[in-house]
Amino acid sequence: MKTPKAFVMAAVMALLVLSPEAVSGWGDRTTQSSLSPGVPTKINFQGRLTDATGHPLTGTYTMKFRLYNALTAGTLLWGPETQGVTVTDGLFNALLGDVNPLSASLFTSSTYLEVEVDGQILSPRQQIVSVAHAFQTDNADMVDGKHASDFASASLIGGSNAHETDTYQDLLLSMSTTGWVVRDDGDTDYDHTLIVATTGWLTEYTLWYGGTVVHGEASVASPATITFPHYQAFQLILARYEHIASLVCNENDAEIGCVYQKSHP
Repeated sequence: MKTPKAFVMAAVMALLVLSPEAVSGWGDRTTQSSLSPGVPTKINFQGRLTDATGHPLTGTYTMKFRLYNALTAGTLLWGPETQGVTVTDGLFNALLGDVNPLSASLFTSSTYLEVEVDGQILSPRQQIVSVAHAFQTDNADMVDGKHASDFASASLIGGSNAHETDTYQDLLLSMSTTGWVVRDDGDTDYDHTLIVATTGWLTEYTLWYGGTVVHGEASVASPATITFPHYQAFQLILARYEHIASLVCNENDAEIGCVYQKSHP
């Protein structure tokens, strides 16, 4: 069996704080006042798993998750929590706290997540730097008095991938409500080239990679083509009025793994 290697995605850590009722479904909602810092919370951890040569894996893997108070050694704060995690084309999601509840007291500026896959502990641990603030907010799932489910559902969050050196224009993101589509270029060079197109609404985009920010527009008549160096993690935001989509990607040996979140289908 090939030795697995994980690359954690989404702005280094794709950790989405979910209240208990948001995880179980969009049925009866708890009131804002009941969402206090003492309520156990779950975290959606998104990652990418490849073998030692960088090829994305597919299958079910036994993963163990632990929280420590240091990058190496340190004190075990939580875990291990063991889950059988399904990996598809390298991408996976694991709901931390689904077995062992999490609480706000676990998260400080020195909280690190350790992941073990089929008995192999992956290194380095991943620092969690912003989750504590989300835990401590009483109305973390409320915006202007509206519940998060009024804006988006779990179906608007997902993953995609592309092979940088093949000849296919791999689809990385689409939003049918607006007609927005983001693909890679489909040529065999090693540069990143993104094609932002639309069959409907004009979109404004902002791309971050390294220390560079690129801003522009794409319309039906004028798709945008953006080229930048490979081996770069990047984030692309598309926006128009109340419609917004975020795409976060990383590359390893010409394999691009992405996670995305959309405001509308």
